[in-house]
Amino acid sequence: MRTWVWVVLLGVFGLLQYKLWMGQGGLLEQSELRRQIQAQAEVIDELRRLNTELREEVAALSTDAGLEEAARLRLGAKKANETYIRVAP
Repeated sequence: MRTWVWVVLLGVFGLLQYKLWMGQGGLLEQSELRRQIQAQAEVIDELRRLNTELREEVAALSTDAGLEEAARLRLGAKKANETYIRVAP
């Protein structure tokens, strides 16, 4: 009779351990969710950095000097009385 009690108790303990480790909301699922949260936090940090760079570029292009510089660098624009000389590396 006592062995059956121990077997039942051991079975219940095993089921509880399985639920703790493998069940919904278990430790394995929590560690996976923490990993996903960390990965998303890294993506968010990168996007914030990119967003800051874009805001700075927009602010620079909002001025006449910044717009003129961007036109010169990106489009090769020049004023009417200037000569454009490109130095190859």
